[in-house]
Amino acid sequence: MLEQGLLFFSLLLTLGAYGEYFLDLAAARIAPNRWSWLIWSATTIMEVATFYAIAGDAMTAFVFVASAVGCLAITLMIWRRAAWRAPSATELFCVLATLAAAALWLIFRQDWWAHLIMLAAIPISFLPTYQSARSDYRREDSPSWLLWTIGDALALAYVLIRHEQARELLYASIEMAMHAGIWLLVFIGARQGRARRRAGANLVNNYNGP
Repeated sequence: MLEQGLLFFSLLLTLGAYGEYFLDLAAARIAPNRWSWLIWSATTIMEVATFYAIAGDAMTAFVFVASAVGCLAITLMIWRRAAWRAPSATELFCVLATLAAAALWLIFRQDWWAHLIMLAAIPISFLPTYQSARSDYRREDSPSWLLWTIGDALALAYVLIRHEQARELLYASIEMAMHAGIWLLVFIGARQGRARRRAGANLVNNYNGP
C-alpha cells in the first residue's frame, strides 16, 4: 500500500508540474533555455531505458516515464516558439554525452556505462538553466520546480523501498537535487526581488516626505 501511494503521488505531482510549466510557458510568464530542454528530453528518455536495463524492474522504471513524456511535450512547444540559437559549449557537451550513451547502450549493450554517462550529463545540462535563473529568477519563476522536487523525493522513497542495488538510487537522487537547486534559486531571487521593491517604495515615500 505504501509503495502504491508513493508511486501515485509522485506521478500526480510530476504531471501537475509539467502541466503548470506548460501553462506558464504558454502565457509567456517564463523564458526557459531551449537547449536544456532538448537535452533533458533526450537524457530522460535514455535514462528511463538504461535504468530499466540495469534495474530490471518495470514498475520502478515507470516512475520516470511520466517525466519523459512531459519533458518531450514542453520541449516541442519551446522549439516551435523560439528562434534558432547555436548551443553553448556546455550544451554541446551534453548533446555529445547523450549520443555517446546511446551508442554504448544500443551498439555495445554496455548498460551500466551508458547509465553513468547519462547521470553525468544531467547536472551539466542544468547549468544553462541555473545560470539563467541566477541572473533573472523570473525566467524560471514557476511553482513547477517545487512540485518536481517533491515528486522526485517521493520517487526516491519509492525506489528506495523497491531497489536491489544502491546504484538504482542515483538517478532519482540527482533529479531531486537538480530540481531542488532551481527551486531554491528562484525562491531566493523572488525574496530578494520583493525586498528590493519594498526598499525602493520606502525610499520614494521618505523622499516625498509628509
